[in-house]
Amino acid sequence: MVTGGIMVALYIDDSELENISEEDIAIDFADYGLNIMVGDIIVPIPEVMFDYITENRNITIYAVNSDNYFFKPTLHLELPKESIIEAKGAYRFWIAQRYPVENQA
Repeated sequence: MVTGGIMVALYIDDSELENISEEDIAIDFADYGLNIMVGDIIVPIPEVMFDYITENRNITIYAVNSDNYFFKPTLHLELPKESIIEAKGAYRFWIAQRYPVENQA
């Protein structure tokens, strides 16, 4: 169960998340919104979820496999609110620069 955030289920081995540190977490832009980069893992956050993820900043990753039916959380992250707010603003600027004609009203 995940409260105050999102759950990400990935078909990966638990060991892939063992040595994740703050330096392994980054935010990148995509046409649909933001990508939360956790090592080599990409957690997509579409623009329609920006308000939700700003207030519910927990990301819980479950490493799943076909051998088990129930899984325990493998990694839990809480993103800093300031980082999300900055990323949203930078994303909107990036989109406005990338598609200037479409954003003129």
